[in-house]
Amino acid sequence: MSMENINISIIVPTYNREHILCKTIDSILSECACASSHGIQTELIIVDQTKEHTNINTTNYLRRIILNENVKYIYLEEANLPKARNYGLSCCRGNIVLFLDDDVILDSNFLMNLYHTYDNKIINSVVGKITLCAAETGNILLENESILKKIVKSTLLTFFLKRKPSVIAKSGLILSDFSKNIPSITDGGRGCCMSFKKSVFDVIGNFDDNYYGNALREETDLFVRLKRNNMVVYYNPDVHLFHMMANTGGTRSQANNKYWKTYFDNQVYFFYKNFAASFPKIFVFLFFDICKTLAQGLNPFQMIKNSLNRAKSLVI
Repeated sequence: MSMENINISIIVPTYNREHILCKTIDSILSECACASSHGIQTELIIVDQTKEHTNINTTNYLRRIILNENVKYIYLEEANLPKARNYGLSCCRGNIVLFLDDDVILDSNFLMNLYHTYDNKIINSVVGKITLCAAETGNILLENESILKKIVKSTLLTFFLKRKPSVIAKSGLILSDFSKNIPSITDGGRGCCMSFKKSVFDVIGNFDDNYYGNALREETDLFVRLKRNNMVVYYNPDVHLFHMMANTGGTRSQANNKYWKTYFDNQVYFFYKNFAASFPKIFVFLFFDICKTLAQGLNPFQMIKNSLNRAKSLVI
């Protein structure tokens, strides 16, 4: 298939996923077939950073699906989400680039709705509706918020978002709710469901691989650059998927000392790089996380100081 015939390149970075990865790929390929029947040509690029799959069924599945001429399987030894995204970008052929997580299930007509949203030529990026689902009990992200944090978050969302699903404020305040049913221009999206015209990256550059480990804020960093270049991000709730939020694999891990180190490194780097945030301002943004780590007997203040020193060394 020639380069000009590819409409959408779908890039799926994956790390330590087994059964859920196979379900995700099945879901994507099903939608690719549906899109193809309507003249929309796609390619799927899987960027695997898994040292070795522990489930033989997953290994056999991957060997089988890469026989599909429109599926490209790439192995990267280093586990780094932004680097995996960038590698996928370097070899994709589509005019539209869609990034999906490795634990999602696409709703019907996902790719068709995505493609036709770009009929509006002013749109540079399309993000979609995300329904969060707990693939297992004890979900790290869905069940790990205090009641107070939920109340504060709900109040802020009601006050700031209204119609928009995402706000990136000049102060550095970041809010989002991608469960809304009303389409609108917005400020950002989530890494599990975001797409761009490929030409966007020629203007704003690629993903910043200084985000590592859990890679928090790596996609928000990109959307900050889109906003500062006056590019249009559009939220279409008909571009809908189910994010299964698997606990194991991907960028999630148990909230231990190593997890919190990378968590603060990424968050502090984001706020310092994009908003020149000082320690007091970072303290406000990360207040609930600081409380959580204190409750675990850790020292978040020293972590943040170390993270700020790291950020200063990276930002020139």
